[in-house]
Amino acid sequence: MTAVSAAPWWGVPVIAGGFLILGAVLGFLLNRLQDNRRAKREHEQRWYDHIRDLSGRAVATTREYAHRVYSIDEAEGGQDDDDDGDNLTLRFATAYEVFDRLQNLAGELSIAAPKDVNDAMEKILSAAHDLRVAFYRGELAHDSSAAISTAGNKFIEVVRQYLRVDDVRPVGSKPRIPRPDRPRS
Repeated sequence: MTAVSAAPWWGVPVIAGGFLILGAVLGFLLNRLQDNRRAKREHEQRWYDHIRDLSGRAVATTREYAHRVYSIDEAEGGQDDDDDGDNLTLRFATAYEVFDRLQNLAGELSIAAPKDVNDAMEKILSAAHDLRVAFYRGELAHDSSAAISTAGNKFIEVVRQYLRVDDVRPVGSKPRIPRPDRPRS
């Protein structure tokens, strides 16, 4: 019969302590990884919210600018007979102010947004400037209004693509236009 040596008394606590330390390190690393992912996702969301806010204000300002220019054109065209010179001057000043806001928004977007969004915003500014020039030359025509409208719609399309906005419809609603790959029900 051979004698089996007994395990040292400190063996079990050392093994348990080793697993405890390993578990703590592993838990720390996994929590840090999860926190980094969450922080990155939140940062990206804040960035997209900022771009969305600036873009929404740019679209609203573009529409307001076009409206202001056309209201001046209508007042000069004699459609608003009750307008006096002071009111017309105020309309001009308001249109200038809106154009300046549009330029300021373009500047903010140029810092925050990617190149394709900035290019689309530049087209809006160009169309707004062309609308302004056409108005002063007395050549305000359908082409001028169509250009700013087209530039605005293209800007919206580019921003939606950058923000990865899909056209979604409410759950349970039927599509209004049947898709070619589905039979009409």
